[in-house]
Amino acid sequence: MVQLNQRDADVLAYLAEVGQAPLDVVAKRFFAADPRTGKANKDPMHAATRRVAALRAAGYIDQVNMSASSRKEPAGSILMLDRAGASLLGVTPKKVHAKHRHHHFQTLRLVEEVRTELVARGQKVLRVVLEDELRAEILSRRERAYLSREMKRGDGVNLNDERYAMPDAVVVVDDGAGGEAFVAVEYLSATYRDDDLKAKKELLSSSRWRSSVVQADNHRTAARARAVGLESGVLGKTALE
Repeated sequence: MVQLNQRDADVLAYLAEVGQAPLDVVAKRFFAADPRTGKANKDPMHAATRRVAALRAAGYIDQVNMSASSRKEPAGSILMLDRAGASLLGVTPKKVHAKHRHHHFQTLRLVEEVRTELVARGQKVLRVVLEDELRAEILSRRERAYLSREMKRGDGVNLNDERYAMPDAVVVVDDGAGGEAFVAVEYLSATYRDDDLKAKKELLSSSRWRSSVVQADNHRTAARARAVGLESGVLGKTALE
């Protein structure tokens, strides 16, 4: 029987929040440093692989290998809550639709790049909020109820509508004055139409976001994004390329 520590609890809570996550993201987010000493870990992936194996053997985490997308977006080793983990947290494991899995995985990878760079720049990262949770936070109760009804009816709700549109994620940082500032994170897929890209440009132009970071799945998608005036924000290595 494995004895759970705080990092294990944090990993399980993260998987409950995101549903499925690549092992490399979990390694970067939770195994970059030794939790006892605070020293940088020389091989976060190795440390994560060993601990995940123990948590998997105890029934807390499930692990599967997924192939890359048709556009060569990597998946790899994917983690999710198993029965014991879900029971411990009292949650039903969050599902990620197969159609959106690779976009989801790449969004989580991009979020980690942004979060890591912000911390390296001296920013205090408070939390990360994904699209669904952000929509739930920002929309009014009436708007949430209407959107839920329409989506259950299957009438094809347009989530690019300015009333409902949200970035894939936001990294929330301390604004230095006791409040919060939002860095929007958006991953662009080749499946996006030009109208979708224009809608993303309008969304990311909002003053609600302190800045935005955009990444495309390939050079062609990036060129299409630039053609409609969609550019990345200030974080260098995650820029639209």
